[in-house]
Amino acid sequence: MQYAVMPISEDLNILIDAVEVSALDNYAQKEDEVKVCPLEDNVQQLKVVYGVFMPQPDSKKETIIKQVKESVGYIISHIELEEESCKIVDMELVDIELYEQYGKGAYNPRGRYIPFAALIRTNCKIPQLKQRAITSFLRYGNMGALTNVLNRFGIFSIRDEERRIRKKVTVEGWKEFIDESRVIKILNTSK
Repeated sequence: MQYAVMPISEDLNILIDAVEVSALDNYAQKEDEVKVCPLEDNVQQLKVVYGVFMPQPDSKKETIIKQVKESVGYIISHIELEEESCKIVDMELVDIELYEQYGKGAYNPRGRYIPFAALIRTNCKIPQLKQRAITSFLRYGNMGALTNVLNRFGIFSIRDEERRIRKKVTVEGWKEFIDESRVIKILNTSK
């Protein structure tokens, strides 16, 4: 499994990715060695992606939906861990369409996870559905990236990209490329 709930204190558990656990183990005491790869202004590639928003345990769904929508226009980041380095890679969450009405699925028995389609600005390679998801989170500018992992409100688990697009993707017209059947498929795929 890619994700687990990790206890931080007696009364606090957080949702975390296996790569993030390794990054915290190896770099928590030397966070200044974590390389930040900001999204460059010249990156203009827009991608339609599918995923699931995974809130922290004990979060209220209404609050989470509000926070996700307020994340539009901001940077979301993910950790890339290599043998001798750890880096934080930025992407911009340009827009998002939530599908909270789909609620429960085979891998979402309590209906806590919220499937989404999103428009992101990035030059990152997006995985295919059966590959490891990109675990991204709203990047807080006032804290280090690893500290951010411990204080985020949830995970944007980016699981696939719409690769059948033959026209230019625009901010105004990106939603015409969304395939709702893929949104449901994403929700019913384990990670």
